[in-house]
Amino acid sequence: MYQVDRTSSVPVHLAAWSPTMDLLALSYESGEVSVVRACMTWQVVWNVREEEESFVEGLVWRADGKVLAVSYRGVMNLYNVEGGALIHSSLSEDPVTAWCSVPMGPTSSQPHMPPTPTYLPPLEDVKTDILTTRALLETRKDLNIMLMSDREQSCVKIAAQGVLLLCEVGVAGVVTAGLTADARELCVISNSA
Repeated sequence: MYQVDRTSSVPVHLAAWSPTMDLLALSYESGEVSVVRACMTWQVVWNVREEEESFVEGLVWRADGKVLAVSYRGVMNLYNVEGGALIHSSLSEDPVTAWCSVPMGPTSSQPHMPPTPTYLPPLEDVKTDILTTRALLETRKDLNIMLMSDREQSCVKIAAQGVLLLCEVGVAGVVTAGLTADARELCVISNSA
């Protein structure tokens, strides 16, 4: 690890706090993404950069803090928090807005649903060993729902596990979106009248 240069001339474009750890993800205008330990030393845990010049449009942590989603123009990458290994990469024109977690066990108001692998296809392995990827998916006790807004900001797209598109909801002027804890309500902040 090394320290973040606080006098850097490269401006930070986006920042996202890990929901479970003292980690801060930073994207710079240069397209580089750094995860830093947000303590007195501000040590860089890992860096990633797309091979081509890419502008980061979205930066969101999974609810358990183990995966970071990074939206570049035309591509969305999922990185493992342990070392920044690329877990999954997919074509996506829409930047990620939020990543919510919904419990998969029965509750008083929710019917029992089998674990997600019954419903969702497995992720393809990308530049990582199959055991690491499979272990990340099979230990899940909840359904991860990713929200994305399109470039024209005219709809919110909802994807399961960050890769399987479930639906699109038309809303003009989307700024950001989120789900309630039980995933029964979609909350959208819009800049249209």
